[in-house]
Amino acid sequence: MADLVEKFCEVQNQNSSHDLMDGIVNLKQELKSNQDGLKSFRKDLEEFSSKYLNDFPANEDFKTASFVFNSIHNDISLETKKLSMDMDKLNNMLQNYKQELVLLKSQYA
Repeated sequence: MADLVEKFCEVQNQNSSHDLMDGIVNLKQELKSNQDGLKSFRKDLEEFSSKYLNDFPANEDFKTASFVFNSIHNDISLETKKLSMDMDKLNNMLQNYKQELVLLKSQYA
């Protein structure tokens, strides 16, 4: 019976670990993509600001556009932070799950 439980735990551990690891890998890729996008956005914003706002400091349309870009930039930063926290939560869940499986194996061994 203990062998059967151990085999079951092993299979469950492999399947769940793969699912969690896939989720973590996907989140890491999405976070990296967002960070790359954020860097590109910052560069575009800086170019826009230096090109237009410095040339036309009195133009309210450009100031408004800069404000909108800054707001979008802040939203992207916030979403990136949220993704990072979600990834940390998934890593913690994976560690807790592994600890529970070790405990379960030790109880039935």
